[in-house]
Amino acid sequence: MFATVVGRLYERSFGIEITDQEHDFDDCDYDDYYGKYVDWAAENGIVTGYGDNSFKPYAAVTREQAAAILYRYATYRGFAYYQETGVLNAYADFYAVSSYAVRPLSWAATNGIVVGQSNQTLGPQYHMTRAETIVMLYRFCTMFGQ
Repeated sequence: MFATVVGRLYERSFGIEITDQEHDFDDCDYDDYYGKYVDWAAENGIVTGYGDNSFKPYAAVTREQAAAILYRYATYRGFAYYQETGVLNAYADFYAVSSYAVRPLSWAATNGIVVGQSNQTLGPQYHMTRAETIVMLYRFCTMFGQ
């Protein structure tokens, strides 16, 4: 679960333990390992869920969702500076980027956190593998000193 990874990154970066907060989603087991991290991420605007009080904790994460979470986390931390670059237009599948993810995915691509699956495609709706998740997090941590 990507929100858990980001929450643990925050804990380890600052030596602060995240504690349970207000429960925002109906489909989360807040006694499970991810519960307090989903609470923390929702409270801080890092995750928003699906708009129907659901979070879908076991759903696969897409490349655009991961970019949005990292962008919101970087914004929360104060180091997500966005510049309109048009970088997404370089990919043939830029039209597939969801409206909420245009800015985050553009930010992630501009900063080298997300790269195209090929020279022509970005794959915003593609479900990330564990390996891709690790690479994206490594690039993010390297870029921002986490």
